Amino acid sequence: MDYNNAIKYIEDHWNLVGTTTEKGLKIGKLIIVPSNEKSRERFFSSYLISNDENSAILPFISMPVEVWAIDVDYLYRNNVLFYKN
Repeated sequence: MDYNNAIKYIEDHWNLVGTTTEKGLKIGKLIIVPSNEKSRERFFSSYLISNDENSAILPFISMPVEVWAIDVDYLYRNNVLFYKN
């Protein structure tokens, strides 16, 4: 999807934040990530430094993107990183 559609998707589905899926994922945040794996790795590197998904996605807004639901508490509690070395 394109960036504008992703923004609209998040606006239309903000009510999912704070809910839990059937598989037990507690949705803490909806974020826009690049669809391309290499770009996504660069996005997450920037996101981990800035802790700001909105500024981290800016270099990628002209590329295809995806909307991900993430469990922020789980990620922090388990020290999960999003990118590979």
